Amino acid sequence: MPLGQITLPVTFGSLDNYRTEFIKFEVVDFESSYHAIFGHPTLATFMVVPHYPYLLLKMPGPNRILSL
Repeated sequence: MPLGQITLPVTFGSLDNYRTEFIKFEVVDFESSYHAIFGHPTLATFMVVPHYPYLLLKMPGPNRILSL
């Protein structure tokens, strides 16, 4: 059962080319090796396109395409 929700700013990129969006997270009380899990709605918010051959995520930024 989730304890609640929190909305936090999430930023990807570098100092000269970055993108920030506010993402809503579910807060749960259990042990995990992950601090946060980004699902399909988060990737859609950032307009991410997976590039499987290079194991990269690409998204539009204000100056150019970001590769993560």
